[in-house]
Amino acid sequence: MILDTNAVSALAERDKALTELLQVAPSFAETIVSLGESAFGIRQSQYRAELEAWSDRVLTHLALRIW
Repeated sequence: MILDTNAVSALAERDKALTELLQVAPSFAETIVSLGESAFGIRQSQYRAELEAWSDRVLTHLALRIW
């Protein structure tokens, strides 16, 4: 499954439907464009520290491949 920027944002917001879908997906990937958009958005956010910690913890844990 390839996650776009909206999916990564939904994951950060703990979207229940997406979380359930990811539990049965055999693998995950994120595009380099989505990675850049997410990083840019995090840097602009008033919740930057929290989102950076989340990104480091969750996205690293999921071992996403970059396309």
